[in-house]
Amino acid sequence: MSKNNRNEIMQALCATNYKKMKVLAEQKIEIGIPIVIDSVINEYGVVFEDDSNTGYFYAIKLIDGNKPEILDALHIYNVKDLIIKGKANIIKIIWADNDKIAALRVPLKTKLLINT
Repeated sequence: MSKNNRNEIMQALCATNYKKMKVLAEQKIEIGIPIVIDSVINEYGVVFEDDSNTGYFYAIKLIDGNKPEILDALHIYNVKDLIIKGKANIIKIIWADNDKIAALRVPLKTKLLINT
């Protein structure tokens, strides 16, 4: 993600009313156990993936109805570096009320935001 893109996201966040953000995906996971959680609004969406080695959050666009094209990706964690692996955790995908900003809520803090 470029510095300019991050600045645009931060400006959009400042204009976002956090009380109006909505949880559109929520799931209990065990970090290090493979899982994919997605949330799509219209043709854009985000995907969280734990492949047992790493956790990533992707911004996607659906092409031809349901073939995902990855627009951006953000590394969230390396499983080997976490002390919470193997424990149940709640992962949430949260969207702003304008459906243009998505956030991934991981245990203990909100890790990232992606502007779709």
